Amino acid sequence: MGIDESESQLSVSRQLGLDRLVLDDVQTFLRATPDQSFDVVTAIDLLEHLERSELMTTLDQILRILRPNGRLVVHLPNAEGIFGNRIRYDDMTHEMAFTKTSLRQVLAACGFSSLRCFEDEPVPHGIISCARYVLWQVCRAFFVFLHSVETGQFSWNAILLTQNLTAVAFKPDTSTAP
Repeated sequence: MGIDESESQLSVSRQLGLDRLVLDDVQTFLRATPDQSFDVVTAIDLLEHLERSELMTTLDQILRILRPNGRLVVHLPNAEGIFGNRIRYDDMTHEMAFTKTSLRQVLAACGFSSLRCFEDEPVPHGIISCARYVLWQVCRAFFVFLHSVETGQFSWNAILLTQNLTAVAFKPDTSTAP
């Protein structure tokens, strides 16, 4: 199911063969959705458009509609990356960008757990894309090295090179059933 308040976005989705689409504001849709209705919710290029107060309310509502052990998958601007400012300020409708740390903070404050973050790295699927992937890995290693020199801490898992990041967080199962 896809929810968007833009008919033009839904039209593109229909052209791609999707048919369970709802024209609605995300806040209205979330408030009208019963508790524990979904196993997975995706927020693709959404959270960065929300003001801080809307962000917390939205994440609280998403947690409410997820079943225990449900997942939230987000894709959003990577403020920690070398292109963080470009992606954050290239779109006037962006209200914020996130690092792994700030995303972990906001999701934990709303009750999510077990955050895992991933770079949007190139996917090799031909000769040119394989060359791009190799070059990307070399550049990534250089920036991880620079980050280590700057911070004094080596972290191969740092998300430094991609404009966006993808993250998965879980709704804890708080049931007390044996």
